[in-house]
Amino acid sequence: MRVHVLGLPHTQTTDEFTTCAFTQKTLNLCKMLHDRGHEVIHYGVEGSNPQCTKHVSIIPLDLWKKFYGHPGKHFYNIQLDGKYAPYHALFAQNMKSALRENIGPRYTEIICQTWGAAQCTACDGIEQYLVESGIGYPNSWAEWRVYESYAWMHMHLGRDQLFGGQKWYWAVIPNSFDLKNFMPSPDDKRGEDFLYLGRLNVDKGVGFAVEIAKEVGRKITIVGQGDPEPYLRGNPHVTYLPPVGVEGRRKLLAEARAVFCLTQFVEPFCGVNVEAQLMGTPVITSDHGVFSETVIHGVTGFRGRTMEQWVWAAKNIDRIDGRVCAEWARTNYSLERVALMYEEFFQQILNVRDRGGPVRGPTGFYEKHPARTQLDWLLKKYPKAAAELSIDLTRPHEAPVVAPEASAEATRREQWRFAMTLQGQWWGLDWSPRWDVALRTQETYFRLMDIKGRTSFANARVLDVGCGPLSLLQRTQHGPSRGVDPLPMTEATKDRFREANVELLNIPAEEMPTDQTFDEIWMYDCLGCVQEPQEVLKRIVAVTEPGTVVRIFEWLNRMPDPQRPHKLTEALFWEYFGDKRWDRKIWNVGLVHRDMGSPADGPYIAIHVERRPDPAEKASE
Repeated sequence: MRVHVLGLPHTQTTDEFTTCAFTQKTLNLCKMLHDRGHEVIHYGVEGSNPQCTKHVSIIPLDLWKKFYGHPGKHFYNIQLDGKYAPYHALFAQNMKSALRENIGPRYTEIICQTWGAAQCTACDGIEQYLVESGIGYPNSWAEWRVYESYAWMHMHLGRDQLFGGQKWYWAVIPNSFDLKNFMPSPDDKRGEDFLYLGRLNVDKGVGFAVEIAKEVGRKITIVGQGDPEPYLRGNPHVTYLPPVGVEGRRKLLAEARAVFCLTQFVEPFCGVNVEAQLMGTPVITSDHGVFSETVIHGVTGFRGRTMEQWVWAAKNIDRIDGRVCAEWARTNYSLERVALMYEEFFQQILNVRDRGGPVRGPTGFYEKHPARTQLDWLLKKYPKAAAELSIDLTRPHEAPVVAPEASAEATRREQWRFAMTLQGQWWGLDWSPRWDVALRTQETYFRLMDIKGRTSFANARVLDVGCGPLSLLQRTQHGPSRGVDPLPMTEATKDRFREANVELLNIPAEEMPTDQTFDEIWMYDCLGCVQEPQEVLKRIVAVTEPGTVVRIFEWLNRMPDPQRPHKLTEALFWEYFGDKRWDRKIWNVGLVHRDMGSPADGPYIAIHVERRPDPAEKASE
């Protein structure tokens, strides 16, 4: 079998890029197929060193360093346009030329597209089997596909409404791991501290991990790319380390009490959860996405859906035998095991021989294979401990004790405090790419609230409820105004409010004063995060007068989650703005669609109402 593996434009294919899952998949794919005796040709940046039959450098080292280099503790730069466009065009051009020099007769070889973008441009017009070899991203393109998990393949089938299936050449092959990078050492000692290893993104569940460790009274080390400050602030039990290499990663995983993988989105794979198990360390994960495939609940870790379940798991993690974790992971996720899956699937593709012209006899789906002796490419080997699990079917129901009202109020306050912690972690204190995303998202809110593009509100007194650090008040003309938000803010942010003639009240919206009225009141993507939505709406109404305009954008009918504890309904807003006092200029309930996985996606309500004159005032006129 002859396989061409395409490297990434922004990294070298080496084990120095442990934080890039795409690079590691490329590295492992080369090694596993080469070790099986197949001819493997790799194309990538000069200095790449995959184990292969032949490496073709298509970008010189000095040019790559000029544009990229190793990112260290920062996120990878994957920008394709602007000043990077010529680089990617050259990458594609050189890769196409190299492919044409090395490929054999048409439709007899496999080309693995590990990334897309410039790789797709390079393969345009190449008459070989173009395979997406490890899909864990939203948008796919190839006819021949390898998904990292069944969860992710099913996401794509559902999203694209392919309910009829018949995608026989879409396979699921998990990520693989080189066991030499995860060998136990005599010096390894499982410690008492928890570990989070990965991107420092809110949607990866870092905040959950920090709070769980605090709840059970243990320390936690967070390691990865991104800004650690939001997770360190006010949390003396948290230690931060920048991204580590192969040995550092191995040692951290080996010595952790458990590893948290609490991804909020549908996780395509999350290699860290398997790496931890390879080292004999149990994991505590979400209960959706890939984790139902990689974590045997109660055997190699615990999956959960609520903070209470994760806290219980953290307290009872000693029930998990690390030796069983290692047995499960080493048996099913090694290079040697996964190589057999790629080998079988690639052969299925190569059997479609009529792509290269007419052939005699059946091909592809109907290809005959009378010499076959096994069909074990999809087998999984389970540890004996999994078969020995038992469930007490007679145990009584363990309902939580209903707390008295005072305790319920305390619980609500705690939920809100935690929500604010997560919101603060997402925003951070200083300008970051997330703030740029927030500004773009606000444009959607403002369009639906009927203020997009406005730069002046003349001398109007405006109240922005839940203003955040990026209030529109900072970018428009208006009279003396007020912003209300409890998020931590720097003096620099507060200065921007002062310079914009805005009184910033750094308090919960439930506590905002009703000492004056306003000409305009705004609230966008805020109410789901407060302690008492009714109290906030009540106070908004209290600071209106005839002629006051209220503009609102909020997400509706979302199930409560730690960042947004409340499920908002249209009826809630109708209760406060549906009576005769209000002239409803916009009352729009609809859907906003974003790319799959975006948090800003779903049903919403957009309101633009104006308070009518009071009946007594009308009579006097």
